Amino acid sequence: MGGGGPLRVYVRYTVEHPYKICTMPELRRALSTRFGHLIVDSGVNRFFRRMRLQEYPEGYLEWYAQRAEWLYRVFGDRVWVVLPDYPSDYRENPIPNNMERTLRNIVRFIDVKANWVVVIQARYLDYQDYLRALKVYSDLLPDYPRVAIGTLCTSAPKCYAVQVAKATRGWFPRSWIHVFGPSLRVLPEIAPYIDSIDTAAYYSIPRWLRGTKPKFSEDEVARSWISRALEAAGGRRNRSLLDYVASRR
Repeated sequence: MGGGGPLRVYVRYTVEHPYKICTMPELRRALSTRFGHLIVDSGVNRFFRRMRLQEYPEGYLEWYAQRAEWLYRVFGDRVWVVLPDYPSDYRENPIPNNMERTLRNIVRFIDVKANWVVVIQARYLDYQDYLRALKVYSDLLPDYPRVAIGTLCTSAPKCYAVQVAKATRGWFPRSWIHVFGPSLRVLPEIAPYIDSIDTAAYYSIPRWLRGTKPKFSEDEVARSWISRALEAAGGRRNRSLLDYVASRR
């Protein structure tokens, strides 16, 4: 942990790749695919960006926790589950008190027998608030094995991204640190402090592939993005996974 091994890049479960991510409503389909490791997300993009809700649907959190417990029993450490959080960076649908509401979910569900990934949330691009969140989370869950940075999954300035990544590693030196949706622009700077990322960036064909082929499969576009991400994070550190990606072409 601590950025010492190969950076894991998680992509949508439909892509042929060892590290996959899905939402809980997509779980049945994701489990029918081959994977080495799977992260199951609570669906913030669906509920809070696309549907513009202010809260998870009624009964969803209880059902979600039951499924997380079942995944722990059946799959063990092969499947991690994001403990439901509330984002601050969907500017089209701001969620008031997102950190406090995320913490309420943590207190409510942390004792469920599950491989939770706890998401650190704070006000949008407010570094001082993020530092406040780190202290609260560290006091509540010292040395928790799996944490995620929830404030970098849209276009965050590089200086903010680096500050947040470094501070998170400082407060959680032995934890696995995941980052939701960072851009390639910030990845070289934050890679030394984190262990994994996920991305939906390959859903649209990147600039460096446009015009070079009439049509690309999702796997082709995803593999190109993964290669770029791993190279941005440091080629030697990620050589084993780069070799895997190359072998799939």
